[in-house]
Amino acid sequence: EAKWSDKKIGKTVLNKLRMKAKSVPWNTAKRIEFFIIYSKSGFEDDLLQEAQIDTHIILIHQLQHLLME
Repeated sequence: EAKWSDKKIGKTVLNKLRMKAKSVPWNTAKRIEFFIIYSKSGFEDDLLQEAQIDTHIILIHQLQHLLME
């Protein structure tokens, strides 16, 4: 999920993304879901804490710096 906003992204975005994933009827019994969220402006503390607990959540801030290296 990519968000181009001047506001930090919070756990609400992750929860909505998880709901979207549940609606995808592909290999539901065996698949391992990863959630990668890109953000221009960073992440709120609630999402950062969740990502520290759940290794299937990957947060990327300032993607442009990764692409320029």
